[in-house]
Amino acid sequence: SATRLPLLVIAPGQDRVLVPRFHSAHVMRHVPGAELLAFDEAGHFFVMSKLGMPVMAFGEDVNADPPGADRAHAIARLGIELPAWFWRALGTVR
Repeated sequence: SATRLPLLVIAPGQDRVLVPRFHSAHVMRHVPGAELLAFDEAGHFFVMSKLGMPVMAFGEDVNADPPGADRAHAIARLGIELPAWFWRALGTVR
């Protein structure tokens, strides 16, 4: 809670590996000034391109998405919003 650095929390709302209430939501409650970039329909592996074969990690297929999730759209959104956040946050760091 004493951090003074810019912090962006990327939160896939349907994450079953790092359950939001114990991870991203916890950080947002306890780190003043943290910013949230939420992907409500996304699962844990949403930032990875789909692979050509099933791959299991943490008991889940990394290619599987929760119902309603659009991985390509989420990756495109992240590609716009993440660099913009870095420019905003780090442009003021001296």
